[in-house]
Amino acid sequence: LDAAVEALSARWRTGPYAPKDMRSNMALVGLPPNCAPQGGKKTTESDAKALQDFLFHAHSVEAPVKSIDGRLYVRITAHWYNSAADYERLGEAVEAYDYDRDCDRYDDADSAA
Repeated sequence: LDAAVEALSARWRTGPYAPKDMRSNMALVGLPPNCAPQGGKKTTESDAKALQDFLFHAHSVEAPVKSIDGRLYVRITAHWYNSAADYERLGEAVEAYDYDRDCDRYDDADSAA
C-alpha cells in the first residue's frame, strides 16, 4: 500500500490524507487539479460521484472518490488481488478525466451508462 500511495502521490503531485501510521490496508490519496473545478472552488460530493462514475464507466476502474474539506481523494486498498498495474491503470484513468468536460456528463450514473 505504501508504495502505491507514494507512486500515485508523486504522479499527481499530491499526497495522502492521513500519515503512514494511520493506514492499514486502505489510504486516501489526493487527486490532481484536473479533477476539480478551476479557480479554487471547493469540490462537493457531487463532484466526487461524477469522477467515481467516470472511472467506472469509462475505464472499468472501481475506486471510491470522496470530497473532504473541499478536496477530492481516491481511496485505494491493498489486497492480494491488487497489483502495481492496477494502481498504474488508476493513475492513467484519473489523468484522463477533465472536470470541465466530464463532470456534468458523469454527474448521473444512469445517464452515463
